[in-house]
Amino acid sequence: MEQPITIAMILKKQADLQSDMGFPMGYGDEAVKNCCLSIVSEVGEVLQEINWKPWRKKKVKVNNWRVLRELNDILQFWANAVTAMGYSHDDVKKALEEKWEINSRRAKAGY
Repeated sequence: MEQPITIAMILKKQADLQSDMGFPMGYGDEAVKNCCLSIVSEVGEVLQEINWKPWRKKKVKVNNWRVLRELNDILQFWANAVTAMGYSHDDVKKALEEKWEINSRRAKAGY
């Protein structure tokens, strides 16, 4: 049975890739800035692949594989930013759990 991809695996693979490439995104907050700008660009590419314009009458056939590839680009830039700041998969897990708890409370409160 194939193992699922974990956050730890994603972070490690991206850190290795950045190292192999000579850290083109930079380090620390400079890398986070570059990654965030890249993510914004990738979000635009996702939107180009889907029917997001509510005023558009003609809908085009969405290529789900291309959408997924663009979403993966976002994930990779996110992982680059996380590793550039020195966060571990345990840090990500803790931050996600805290945010899920906050959002769960909001949902229960009718937010």
